Amino acid sequence: MTASDLDRLFLRSIRAPPAKETEERAGALMDLAGPVGLVSKEWSKARSAIKTTLRMKMSGKATSTMSQYNFMGALVRLANVKYRNLPSLGSRLDAMCTERLAPHVYDELNLLGDRISKLMLLPPMTAVWEKSRVSVEKVFRFYAARDMSLESRFQTTTMNMRELNEMCEDAKGGGLHLPVRDTLLAFARVNIEDEIYQQDDSENSSTELVLDEFFELITRVYFAEWSKTGNSDVGPDGLSFALSLKEWLNGHFSPTALAMIKTAAAKPSQL
Repeated sequence: MTASDLDRLFLRSIRAPPAKETEERAGALMDLAGPVGLVSKEWSKARSAIKTTLRMKMSGKATSTMSQYNFMGALVRLANVKYRNLPSLGSRLDAMCTERLAPHVYDELNLLGDRISKLMLLPPMTAVWEKSRVSVEKVFRFYAARDMSLESRFQTTTMNMRELNEMCEDAKGGGLHLPVRDTLLAFARVNIEDEIYQQDDSENSSTELVLDEFFELITRVYFAEWSKTGNSDVGPDGLSFALSLKEWLNGHFSPTALAMIKTAAAKPSQL
């Protein structure tokens, strides 16, 4: 496929159908979901996604962006082109997912388990977490309660993106180096499993950090800086990196962040 083929595929995937067709399609999906009082939590999320997508299409705000719905449509179109020798659209999509998409997600991108996620399971990292838990948890609890907006004011045991951003802003003036780009990448990475697997904790969603995920986020941010100094070998048991992380947490992150939240507590939240 050429670049122009992909451009056409993208444009066709995000093209909004006529208003009547959109309403009929949304109505059919809503009927499939069943009565409001009888649906599961997953179907409730699906209803919300359908309504949001419909509003975006009707308002014209989705004309140049690809939503999850659009992406699935593009994937079907791509499978139809790449595997046109197969007899049916279903077999083409199955081949696309099995032969291309799954290896790309699990092996090339390694989305469900990269170097850091495996490192977090090793005994030295577990020991560092236990030693640093009290001070890290104080920072986490403080910012987890900062968002007082209507939809988040009662979620004081998880940290959302707005609260994480406030922490990064406070860090700039508090002497704590938390690069925004690395922090945002880490936020997305630690929440990937929340998108794929059902979590025991109902508040542990793909848009919120729980305490363990916050520690992994901090670890990822530090690892990004640690790697820039020429370090790359964490060792077979992760001990060398764990010791470096422990020194940074105890000597810099914890004392600086604890002082930072004392200053932040004296002023009202901007959220």
